[in-house]
Formats: sequence, C-alpha cells, structure tokens
Amino acid sequence: MDDSDFRDSAGLPPPAWGSPSEAPAGQADIQRPANDPSSAYQCGLASLLVGCTVGLASGLVIILATILFYGGPRGMPVVLAFATGLISVLVVAAASIGSVIFGIYGWYRAKADRASVAMPIAGVGASSVGLLAWIVAAADLVSVLGGFFR
Repeated sequence: MDDSDFRDSAGLPPPAWGSPSEAPAGQADIQRPANDPSSAYQCGLASLLVGCTVGLASGLVIILATILFYGGPRGMPVVLAFATGLISVLVVAAASIGSVIFGIYGWYRAKADRASVAMPIAGVGASSVGLLAWIVAAADLVSVLGGFFR
C-alpha cells in the first residue's frame, strides 16, 4: 500500500503544496545553520581580540614612558599630560576588565550550550595577561608623569 491509496481511503484532500520539500515551516522547524558561530564563541573571540590588543598596547605604553622619562617634560603642559594619561589608563583598564568578564560569560555560555569552551578560555587567558601587562605599564606611565611635578 502506498501513500496515495491511504489518502484516498481516508477521504483527506491532497496537501496544498506539491511535494514535501515545499511544505510550510513553522518556527520550531527553523534551526541555526551548522556553520553559524555560537554566542559563546563570539564572546570568547571578542575577549581574545581585546586582550591581545591591550597586551600589545601595554608594550607601547612602556616604550612611551621610557621616552618620556629620558626626554623630560620639555615644553609639555604637564597637568594636561598627567590628566590625559590617567584618564586613558583608567579607560583601557575598564575595557580590559570588561573583556575578562566577557570571556568568563562566554565560558559559562559554552558550558550551558554544551559547545566548545576553547575560544572563551583563550579569551580569558589573553585578557588576563593583557590586564596584568596593562597594570604594569599604567603604573610606569603614571609614575613617570607624576615625577614631572617635582
């Protein structure tokens, strides 16, 4: 017995669509594509990118502090330089702390979704190292700029 015999005996009209591939889909039938990255992966990637950027920036800040230390405040408005340095140090530190929190959120999200935790762990690691490097560079920069007041 094939499907057409069953439909005829049941008295049901044939479907409005031609083939099963043309059947209407409900909201439950719609799924995320297989190559679409999960939210945990996205959080981990964002944390990794910010952490690596802060780590590289901390090296540049140490170079800047060294140049300022040996060059002195020749013609520089010291109060403005100190205020700008302090504000930038605090803003980047806040972004770096947010990046660590973002990576931890991605880690928890990956565990909840039963997805890979590799990218969030890498993001937390890079952000933590970047934050520590930034703290060292910030302390160096603020001490050099603060020394100009003497």
